[in-house]
Amino acid sequence: MNSEILRTEAKRKGNKAHILAHQVSLQVASDVVKKLEKHQVSILNLENLKWATGRKYGSKWTHSQQQQALEHTCTRAGIRLRKVSPKDTSQKCHKRGCRIIHNSKHRTAWCTECKLTMDRDFNAAMNIVKYSFPIR
Repeated sequence: MNSEILRTEAKRKGNKAHILAHQVSLQVASDVVKKLEKHQVSILNLENLKWATGRKYGSKWTHSQQQQALEHTCTRAGIRLRKVSPKDTSQKCHKRGCRIIHNSKHRTAWCTECKLTMDRDFNAAMNIVKYSFPIR
């Protein structure tokens, strides 16, 4: 095959992937807002992941694209969106706020005081809900 044809085809596929990623972001935002409306939630706390972009953190598209879609969809639905600091959300136990120990291989966390074993991501999400303060 001609190299020019291959370059053109690669560019076309890249554009299509970009469009699909945007559509996925919009659909996820729509699904989240539908669930928020169903449960009559008026404020959505969202971890500010502006720093976690690109392949280094396991994604080919930035988290900010998803956050922008959520902001737009929440605004249209009248739901307030607060970006909160992720600081210490995975370091504190969501039950009592004490320090926890991580097992990164199994993605679990263990609280030394509560003796509670939990999923790291669930613990961080509970901390975002419980201990979050908006970023200024």
